[in-house]
Amino acid sequence: QKYKKLDATGLQGLSSFFLTQAERVEILNPIKKSQDPDDDKFLSLAVEGKADFLITGDKTDLLSLNEIEGIPIVSAKQALEALKGL
Repeated sequence: QKYKKLDATGLQGLSSFFLTQAERVEILNPIKKSQDPDDDKFLSLAVEGKADFLITGDKTDLLSLNEIEGIPIVSAKQALEALKGL
């Protein structure tokens, strides 16, 4: 809601969309590329899960990487724009 004004119905729909698209991912090859080691798990999950993109608000450590192994790292605003076309 911080980045896009969504009412309760819109937020529920967006949450439902993400839940239907989610899958369990096991990290087999941990990645260590973030300036913040606590963020490496998100990079590893994106790569192991073959994500279309990684959504984050972390401008310093993650967004500054721009991409990880061909996977774009984007802000919530950029992700919403990309999802509009679905």
